[in-house]
Amino acid sequence: MTYQLNKGTELYLLAQDGDWPALVSRCDSNPDEASFVDPLGRSSLHRACDHDRPAPLTAVEALLAAEETLLVTPDKEGKIPLHYAASSGASLEVLELLAESHPFSLAMQDKDGWTPLHCAAQAAGCSLSHLGEEKNEVIVRTLAESFPEALGMADNFGRRPLHLACMYSAAPMVVTVLLRIDGGRDSEDGCRAVTCLDHRNQCPLHLCCRKYDCSEDTVKVMEILLDADSGQTGVMDYDGRCCLETLMDAYSTTVRKALYRYSEGKKQSKKGSRIHITGTLHIFWKKAQQIIHAMAVCVNPDRKLLNCSTPQQYYPVLHDAIRLNGCPKQLIFFILRIHPEMITEKDACGNMALHVAAETVRSCSDSDAIAMDAADLTDVVLELLDLHPEVAAIANKEEKLPLQLAIEKGTKGWRIGGLGAIYQANPSALHSLAFDLRLLPLFLATRVGLALTETFLIIRSRPDII
Repeated sequence: MTYQLNKGTELYLLAQDGDWPALVSRCDSNPDEASFVDPLGRSSLHRACDHDRPAPLTAVEALLAAEETLLVTPDKEGKIPLHYAASSGASLEVLELLAESHPFSLAMQDKDGWTPLHCAAQAAGCSLSHLGEEKNEVIVRTLAESFPEALGMADNFGRRPLHLACMYSAAPMVVTVLLRIDGGRDSEDGCRAVTCLDHRNQCPLHLCCRKYDCSEDTVKVMEILLDADSGQTGVMDYDGRCCLETLMDAYSTTVRKALYRYSEGKKQSKKGSRIHITGTLHIFWKKAQQIIHAMAVCVNPDRKLLNCSTPQQYYPVLHDAIRLNGCPKQLIFFILRIHPEMITEKDACGNMALHVAAETVRSCSDSDAIAMDAADLTDVVLELLDLHPEVAAIANKEEKLPLQLAIEKGTKGWRIGGLGAIYQANPSALHSLAFDLRLLPLFLATRVGLALTETFLIIRSRPDII
């Protein structure tokens, strides 16, 4: 029988149009037409599974009865009908039929390395989001339970199904399925996937942080990922960006605009104010809190991972942000604008934000990246002193002032203005230093690495120490 390749057989056109009753009849009368494939390698079964009005079980059964080999016949992209069914929201009955008729099809990968589970994970946050969370959860669960090994299979870019679910903003229930299957029992493959890195050294949390949105679901997804493994917050991708920096990159324009509006409003009102977070900024702040606290937990495992959306479970986020290596300076400034009261809050050791910043300056001798952190932290110190200069005269529980903490740290990481500003805010703090003040100039120049100009200013203000 001869067909027009650009048009297709009658059976093929019926599958393309979604006329399912007529398709079943045509399969009975002309089963030989089922072997036709179009120029893209797609058969009638491919088209039936790739339809905005998914084919019913009777139509799929009729096509398989006419030509059973259609089940594992790939198109020119390497996709079999099960790939299409997983991407288009086919019914549970159709998915089970395709999977059970040829179990190996669950492991088949297309030219991009995607299994049917990859397709379902991507579609759950993209083309099938309109189906609702429960429908997508059923599709992903069915495929994951039928072939759990697919949870750990990587595509050509090193991405597991969990990577794609996070990349395309799948619902929390879908992400949970990819981490835990079989009635909530931990899945070995799924739990490994949360720490797997793709070819750009990105974990699923990186891909979740890349999404700019204002959905509460993405906050819940982040909570799920961090609960599974908070250690992924410290992973650096091939661009040297941690998850917190990736999140800041995604929302940088929105945050910068908010900071700009704040600065303009402060110029006009000449009064202290704050940024009131709503909408997208509110979602960003929830995400940032989650990651900051998770990173702090990695540094100090004794702290519990808290759900930051619960007011009763409060922690000193500003203190944690200042301590973290890799926290963007603009994020710290954002925290100061939305919660200025945090500047004077004390942690368990009686340290305020300035105390933390004074003892956190890092050495500039290791790498340029660390040196940039030191410069940013100096800017933070200047900002803290501009908002609350009186903190420079307040001691922590060890009776140590910020200047004393900074000098005792003895790290050559200060930039011009930082240490000098702490001194200018409270010159009497020099008396708290536990060594001969006549050695102070030498100490500042050799151990602290203070600029000569700042050392000169300190000596000029206190000529009695030399």
